[in-house]
Amino acid sequence: MTGKAGPVGGAAPEDDTLVARLRAGDEQTFAALVDGWSGWMLRLAGRYVPSPSVAEEVVQEAWLAVLQGLEKFRGESSLRTWVHQIVLNQGSFPDCDGNYPSTQPYPVGNSTSAPPAPNLYTGTQDSVNTFYVQLEQRTGLCKPYRLARSMGVELTDPDHERVPSFTLGVPSVSPLEMAGAYATFANRGVHCDTKPVTEILNSEGKLFKKYEPACKRVMSKYTADTVNDILRGVMEGGFGSALQIGKPSAGKTGTIQDNKAVWFNAFTPEIAGTAMIAVENNNKYNNNST
Repeated sequence: MTGKAGPVGGAAPEDDTLVARLRAGDEQTFAALVDGWSGWMLRLAGRYVPSPSVAEEVVQEAWLAVLQGLEKFRGESSLRTWVHQIVLNQGSFPDCDGNYPSTQPYPVGNSTSAPPAPNLYTGTQDSVNTFYVQLEQRTGLCKPYRLARSMGVELTDPDHERVPSFTLGVPSVSPLEMAGAYATFANRGVHCDTKPVTEILNSEGKLFKKYEPACKRVMSKYTADTVNDILRGVMEGGFGSALQIGKPSAGKTGTIQDNKAVWFNAFTPEIAGTAMIAVENNNKYNNNST
């Protein structure tokens, strides 16, 4: 079995509060790297640091989930890119069939300072929750949800995922899904299914099976280029500024409530990658599901 491979580099800056929580219990760190032009998985890595009470079989199960790309966590503001993609194409939250059925107030706040009148550039650079929820009222819930699915994000529970807090990252996603989705922007609107293997050789070293890229256009080049320009601002003036690598890049950060998990999704014209750190669900600091 052979496949492409490439180096993984860089890491998100540490958060003192998060680090303290990780040291107090279970920690999971995952990273995925995907070729932007073919969808081939270049790297899938992880680190699982269990507390002493965790049984060995649980550790093995966690690693199996890492290798299969199945471990999922809430994506938080990493998911809002699909909302501003839709608004570039075109008091309630329109859904696929009418408005979202809710009569309750929906209070939304920001964990960081926000510009006085954010737009798509500054609202993304500063990851402004209030801006994106208002934007979602314009785009509706249906099109961003469908777009995310077309970009490889495995959304299967619309009753709990396609909700007003979708843009804030309620759905659970894996790093591999996110890397594949962001690779779509690097590929100027063409999504390629993520695949871990390029070809299989038999015992004699001859080709047994070859896997071709499975790609399709899910948005126009113009739309993808505009999103890329917005996300480039995150690296050049937003929360990703400290993570520049000396070549053109774009990305988006994401943070769970109370820093229970942090995400970083980024890409160059050739490669997309996602890295995340999370406190395990059974950790004493994490009373809610991530």
